[in-house]
Amino acid sequence: MQIRNSNVASDADVDVTKVDASAQIGFFAYRNSALTMDAEWTKIIFDTEISDYGSNYDTSTGKFTCDIAGRYLFNCCITFTSIADGSRTALWVYVNGSGYARLADGGVGRTGICTTGNSIMIPLDVDDYVEIWAFQNDAAGEDIQVGNAPYNTWFQGFKLA
Repeated sequence: MQIRNSNVASDADVDVTKVDASAQIGFFAYRNSALTMDAEWTKIIFDTEISDYGSNYDTSTGKFTCDIAGRYLFNCCITFTSIADGSRTALWVYVNGSGYARLADGGVGRTGICTTGNSIMIPLDVDDYVEIWAFQNDAAGEDIQVGNAPYNTWFQGFKLA
């Protein structure tokens, strides 16, 4: 199959049948087992995979480990089942065990379901790993909404270049 690529300086044809499938890296995982978060930072382990091209995501540790250096796009969503009005929720992406960037942080203006999430592009080297950490400050503890109908608490990533 030939695709005309107007972004190439020579306006050359690109043969997409010759794309190296072994270089495709991407995963989608969601939280399927129950999780109650206390009022502290908690690493979220997304324990069920839908796809994992490259076998880089580990459902037992919650880590995506890079085996091909490049730029990666990560997306994440955490849904709390019943958070109290006035509570705070936050979401961080960690690289190699340290906080890399805050994805979300804010107060909750009503009682009920609260969803927080975001996306980030991260340059990674071989053996770098990425994890998601979440926080809520409702002293009663909060359940994370789990399951796949629809996917409520999920993490995905893929190699851009």
